[in-house]
Amino acid sequence: MHLQQGELQHNGKAIFDLVSCEAVGVVTDVGPGLTGMKVGDVVAYAGNPMGSYTQERILPASVAVPVPPSIDPLVAVSIMLKG
Repeated sequence: MHLQQGELQHNGKAIFDLVSCEAVGVVTDVGPGLTGMKVGDVVAYAGNPMGSYTQERILPASVAVPVPPSIDPLVAVSIMLKG
């Protein structure tokens, strides 16, 4: 609870901003010239940038992996951590 409320600090920065490195979400906007993804697509990522405990995240398209409709988002996020 304290972590999610940003109450834990390290070197003046909320630990909330530093933790977790995997997520699944819905694309809400795309940059100019991006092809292969559109608003409404479900995507996953793992690794950098850190800090997936957020409501929204700006990601480079190079780390966003499309999640097919046949894959449950909870399964997709766990697959991203398998190596």
